[in-house]
Amino acid sequence: MFKFFTSVKLTLCLLLLLVVFAMFGTGVPEQAGHYEIYFQTPWYRLLLGLLALNLLCCTLKTVRRNFTDHNRFQQLLQQSSMGTPLTVTELEASEKILQQVGFATHCAAENLLARRGRLGRWGSTWVHLSLLIIMAGAILGQAGFVGTINTYLGTVNERYYDWDTQSELPLGIGLRADSFRASYYPITLRFDLFAVDSGRQLRQITLQEGEEFGVEELGLTGKVSHFEPDVGMLTVEVYRINQFLGIYEVTAKGEKFGTLGNPGFQINNIQFRDPILKQMETEVSIFLESRFLQKGQIRVNQPLTIGSVSIYQTAYKYHGDGVWSVGFQLSSDPGEPLVWGGAILLICGLLVVLLQPFRAVGVVRQPDGQYELVALAGYADAAGQQRLAWLKEQLELSSIPPDPPVSKGGQGRSLPL
Repeated sequence: MFKFFTSVKLTLCLLLLLVVFAMFGTGVPEQAGHYEIYFQTPWYRLLLGLLALNLLCCTLKTVRRNFTDHNRFQQLLQQSSMGTPLTVTELEASEKILQQVGFATHCAAENLLARRGRLGRWGSTWVHLSLLIIMAGAILGQAGFVGTINTYLGTVNERYYDWDTQSELPLGIGLRADSFRASYYPITLRFDLFAVDSGRQLRQITLQEGEEFGVEELGLTGKVSHFEPDVGMLTVEVYRINQFLGIYEVTAKGEKFGTLGNPGFQINNIQFRDPILKQMETEVSIFLESRFLQKGQIRVNQPLTIGSVSIYQTAYKYHGDGVWSVGFQLSSDPGEPLVWGGAILLICGLLVVLLQPFRAVGVVRQPDGQYELVALAGYADAAGQQRLAWLKEQLELSSIPPDPPVSKGGQGRSLPL
């Protein structure tokens, strides 16, 4: 049974079935809750469970393999009679060469075992284990929840809408949205510029936020510092010869000159290109049993985390007259740390497999006194055969006797071998 669940054929069959059923599930006409219902059916989870069992058995198999490598390779060397003939004269010289090219060696009797990349031997185990951890995190995540809150500014919310039970449930804390601000990428504006005294249209101006325009007739310049498309408020900084005079605000209900006073010009008929949202953020206050606990800020992709619950900014709406409403999504996923940890372990395992490939060879002395080079692991493919041939060449070079010394008798002849 254990052999069946460690079969690569079983793994491929399960993956193929999951792919086929996933294609079918995503190809049928979409209905409300279709994906959630389809991918959580008992038969689909059964396939995932069988895949998890297959991965678990394969993981245990690789662990046992890693711990028994030494004894198993020694047995293979003792039984081997199909190695590559090697013209070497002693194991000691071969051992030194193998050590120089990064192998850890172990010499026993007339056999020499050499291994390198032993960390990479565990890479496949890490990959299997990481997938199991990710699947465990996904299962644990089922104990969490997803809910929403839609509220007006200034209202304390102690309940949220749970989408699994489709009912309102207690939040456990009080959540109040104090203020909201939406920021956009620079917006292109067009407005008409009038002279206040004569009512004459001076010109029509098209520019972006942050750009300046001139009112030569009055000796003034204006800079569009900010525009809020939801509220319809345009804020203009007014200057005379680079000297700041004040702020001029244009709203849908009229104008505000502030400390500036009437600048002598008037902006009407503001048009703008559709704004592109850049960021939205809400300042919130957290209460526990009517007692203030803390303040926080919620932005897109920057949630506020209270305990195990993360609160995300999802929506907003301006209702006019300064009234805003905002939407939050509440999420609790106890399996998230496992998923992230498994993903990191998966990347590390793949890097170890790629950067530290495991290889093992042996040098065996046969009964006739000849030596053989035996490939034990990591030399099955064409590239491995090339590496093995290079290693054989290095070992045989180490067995060539050094050149004899030259005679000092002045004859220039070498000593006899």
